[in-house]
Amino acid sequence: MRALLVLALLFVGCSAAPSPTQTPTPARHSAGPLPELSVYHLPGAWTDQNGKELTLEQLRGRVQLMALVYASCPQACPRIIADMKSIDADLQERHREGVELVLVSIDPETDTPERLRQLAAEQGLGPRWRLIRGDSQQVQELAAVLGVKYRNVSATDFAHSNLITVLDADGVVVHQQEGLGVERSRSVDAAEKALSDC
Repeated sequence: MRALLVLALLFVGCSAAPSPTQTPTPARHSAGPLPELSVYHLPGAWTDQNGKELTLEQLRGRVQLMALVYASCPQACPRIIADMKSIDADLQERHREGVELVLVSIDPETDTPERLRQLAAEQGLGPRWRLIRGDSQQVQELAAVLGVKYRNVSATDFAHSNLITVLDADGVVVHQQEGLGVERSRSVDAAEKALSDC
C-alpha cells in the first residue's frame, strides 16, 4: 500500500509540479481532505530536534520551505541552509510567520535529535525551523516524491541533490529551487503566492 501511494504521488507529481518549534498556524483551507498531490499523504512518524514525534500532516497549515540535508555535511548543506535563510529574509515581514523551514535528515542513523539540535544551534536557526528525522524508508519515500536523489559516497558523506522545495499550506509542491546560491526571486514569489492563497 505504501509503495502504491509513493508511485501515485510520483506519477501525478511529475506532471503537475512546476519546472526550537512552534505549532503551525492553521490556514483557511487546512481542514478537510488533503489534496491528491499533497506530500502529507506519506505515512510514518518523524522526530524533530526536540525529540517530539510528528507526522508530515502536522506541518499542514503553513507554507513550508523544505530541504533534505545531513548534519555533518561540510559544504553543500550549509549553503542550502544559507539559501533558505535568504529566501526567508526576502519575504515580506508580514508573511514570515506563515512560513516554516524544514530540514529533513538523509542520515537518520547519525542525525539524532541531539545532533539536529546542535546543527540548529551552529546555524543560528530560530523557532520557525524544524529539523526532522525518520527511518530510512520514510526518508527515501519523501526524497522520491520531491525528486531528491542521494547516495552514500563514504561512511560519513553523501552525494545529494541541492533542492529547496516550496510546499503550500496543504503540502503540495508549488516550486523547487535547484542549485546553490542561485537567484531566489521565483522561490520568494512562489512562497508569497502560496501564502496569499491560504
